[in-house]
Amino acid sequence: MYSDASVQAVNSSTQFFHAMQDDRFQLKVVKVANLSCRACKKFEKSFEDLAIQHPQVRFVTVNLDQNESTQRLTGILDIAGTPSFLYYDGDEEVARLKGSNIIKFMSGLDDLLARPVALPLDADAEQAVKVNHPIALQ
Repeated sequence: MYSDASVQAVNSSTQFFHAMQDDRFQLKVVKVANLSCRACKKFEKSFEDLAIQHPQVRFVTVNLDQNESTQRLTGILDIAGTPSFLYYDGDEEVARLKGSNIIKFMSGLDDLLARPVALPLDADAEQAVKVNHPIALQ
């Protein structure tokens, strides 16, 4: 299925939640599919190509009908049909798309990439912000 490490295929709800907690990636896109879904299969190559083009985004795929554990994700994620795409900024779902329309998918991805990303501050930068913050100067 996915030979490239750019797309993380998860095989259980536990793997899914671990992938979503991966703090190396602020932005995440999840493709929710079924093994028998033709539209899901057609979108596979595009999804992998986009993952390669956007290494700063974690691309995750989960097949809901793979096993009992992945089937439970249907209710947890409130999935009404496949393919569905969930866009995350950190642990917050910021958008979702149902269907395999590449133009709508790209619009969702562009919106996700346009979101400001907060970079973690090192200790010196954090102290400088505290000292130079307008409230601290009063």
